Amino acid sequence: MVEICFLGTGGSVATPDRDNTSFILNVGRSASQKSAVLKSVREESSGQSRTGEINPSLTGSEREAGQKLILVDCPGAIIHKMKKLGLRPQDVRSILVTHIHPDHIYGLPSLVHSLMLDEGLIRLYGSEETVEFCRSFLDFFSLRTDRIKTKVDFFPLKPDQTIKLNELDDIDNKSNTAASPEAVEIKVFSVPHHSSSLAYHFWFGKETKATDSEGRSFSETSPVKKKTKESTKADDSAGGAAQELPAKKTNAQTDTGDTNSSELSHKKIIQMIYSGDTAADAALFKKARNVDYLIHDSSSPSRIFAEYPVLYTMHTHSLDLGRLAQEAGVKWLIPCHFFGEVEFSISEIEREIRKNYKGHLLIPKDFMRFKL
Repeated sequence: MVEICFLGTGGSVATPDRDNTSFILNVGRSASQKSAVLKSVREESSGQSRTGEINPSLTGSEREAGQKLILVDCPGAIIHKMKKLGLRPQDVRSILVTHIHPDHIYGLPSLVHSLMLDEGLIRLYGSEETVEFCRSFLDFFSLRTDRIKTKVDFFPLKPDQTIKLNELDDIDNKSNTAASPEAVEIKVFSVPHHSSSLAYHFWFGKETKATDSEGRSFSETSPVKKKTKESTKADDSAGGAAQELPAKKTNAQTDTGDTNSSELSHKKIIQMIYSGDTAADAALFKKARNVDYLIHDSSSPSRIFAEYPVLYTMHTHSLDLGRLAQEAGVKWLIPCHFFGEVEFSISEIEREIRKNYKGHLLIPKDFMRFKL
């Protein structure tokens, strides 16, 4: 199971409802990890050892303990936002940075500083330019010294490079806990926004082996048949009572993020692309051909670009996004990075996308979470 938790969905200028775009990928945990971390959490809070079994008396953060979390971009107030969603900042294993504009990285020193008393290791990925900048950024605040117990390792990536996060050693380095059950493979590629910009193409899950009539093995990647649920439950942004949600939507329907969780379609291997900030790019949409999920820059309606043509060189408007996503056969389109410095409504974004796009459309809100 992979869950996406949106920490922000806006552009560089925040609004009362939308902060800078960033999200968490929760790629699960093994039973041994769950038990070990819960035991540690409880011992720290109570001063004595207890069983590692989950029970209803646990706090939201305790129930989430031991998750393997991937943070995508790092603007401000990451600690606050994660705790609001019941996620433990100590469980962030990797940070993927799209580029080095301020609204995508300015929270990095604060995140590391907040974890300075926690033993841990975070692996930070990005272009060579991004990684070098982030290293210098932390050094400016002396956040790579011995007194900082959470360490950051840096992994520069070149366009078209592939990494497999599930093959990395466990962050603890002291335990023999099993790796995350959800395999994560990522390939990066350049997009037209900034010299440091990279987009991320994700593959989640593992191919299962099946055999033909003669017993020969082959890869099975067809959709899993599942019973349709009447509804799914979602916690609100403050972690309160669950709400009932429709389990499925037709191609003509749109989820505008009024709830904090939606269960989407599932395959044994799921592909997702996150564009980061980018101009409309034919090469990106070629890579996104028939992709399961595309999270893409949709900064404003087209009329804003007509007024400020320079935006065409750095961002994508909603009319182009809908057209290109439809041509590429994208199954689920998730627009984000909505400008906060100009006036428009999200319904205008939706209308422009829907002029061309006929697939599933999910318009996220801050603190929305959903399962792939």
